[in-house]
Amino acid sequence: SDRFWITDPLTGTHYQINHQSALTWHQARRSCQQQNAELLSVTEIHEQTYLRDLIDSKRSSLWIGLNSLNLNSGWQWNGGIPFRYLNWAPG
Repeated sequence: SDRFWITDPLTGTHYQINHQSALTWHQARRSCQQQNAELLSVTEIHEQTYLRDLIDSKRSSLWIGLNSLNLNSGWQWNGGIPFRYLNWAPG
């Protein structure tokens, strides 16, 4: 249902933030894929800022699509997108 999706008015990208489900990373990814979507990939500053403002007040843990499932490739986003955007806090 569209009521679960939030659209960034600048990019048209759709986001769904689910604070209610306690899922593993793989379960969360499967849930996204069942909705023809994927776990979040943060690849540029606008997206990071938009999402920070969107979830800042919630203070909850959320899954993103960054993974090291392919041990030969190191860290990458779902779909094999290389990990290039490095504006992350330490830890």
